[in-house]
Amino acid sequence: IQMVMALNALANQYGQLKEYDKGFAALDEASAIAAKTNSPGRMATLKNTEYGLAVETGQAARGLKALREALALERKIGAESMVVGSLVDLSDSYLRQRDYERAASYALQAITAARRLQRGGSEATARVNLGQAHLGRGRLLEGKREFEAGLAYFEASGDKPELQMVLAEY
Repeated sequence: IQMVMALNALANQYGQLKEYDKGFAALDEASAIAAKTNSPGRMATLKNTEYGLAVETGQAARGLKALREALALERKIGAESMVVGSLVDLSDSYLRQRDYERAASYALQAITAARRLQRGGSEATARVNLGQAHLGRGRLLEGKREFEAGLAYFEASGDKPELQMVLAEY
């Protein structure tokens, strides 16, 4: 298991260095080892890494597939904190594809899960996503309300880097 996580870290490092082929190669090696360990949690972590690399290389379909697989594994083992992150990422992904119905669905699931775990930042990000999805569907008042509620959390918590990132993303 240590080798799997080391290779996962290496794949992430290659991603930061924009050496994506090496990142995918390290991820493939980690996945082969993880498949033998029967560890759904490790496989979910690897799928999340694959999602990140796929997004960075413009492979949206591959990224969504990896993220949906990660979510299924996370739910299977009850890794609620990981579930929240995957739900937020799925909402983001569907927003980028302008699939506002799915983006809203995943954002609502993320809000519920984040509240249950008292993860205010994740809830706020999901509310911004839900706002964007509503705006994309022409539901302007709801969209504005959710978007502003999400931003208000970041302002109130003093999380300026996250606020800047959210504003830059949209």
